[in-house]
Amino acid sequence: MLQRKKIDSVYVYLSVENTVAHKQETARKLRLKKSFASVIVTNPDLAAEEAKAIVVLFCSMLDERQRRLYAGLESLKLGHGGDTYIASLLGMDPHTVARGRQELISGDLSPKRVRAKGGGRILQEKKRPTS
Repeated sequence: MLQRKKIDSVYVYLSVENTVAHKQETARKLRLKKSFASVIVTNPDLAAEEAKAIVVLFCSMLDERQRRLYAGLESLKLGHGGDTYIASLLGMDPHTVARGRQELISGDLSPKRVRAKGGGRILQEKKRPTS
């Protein structure tokens, strides 16, 4: 048996026992706060909300491939549940974050193109009436 609770716009399943569930919830909240630890460690006076704003501003300056890879990197730092949290923070799809994380792990980082070759519409020859 499990209980379901909404934590930071994500549903989490916890133990039925209240003491165990409280420990699980506390551990999860601490793990989510650690995602921007590198920004906060550099400047300890910086609040967590300001650190999030800085990360969102930084991401807005990246192209789509760089944004996907950065989101994947932050997701790797968080561990379990990182894809969903980073996606909600940056306004991305969790599958995009997961794809960036997988690209980082595989080492498939070709610097030439933003998108894979072959995307878009298939080119058609213009039809001309014969008369």
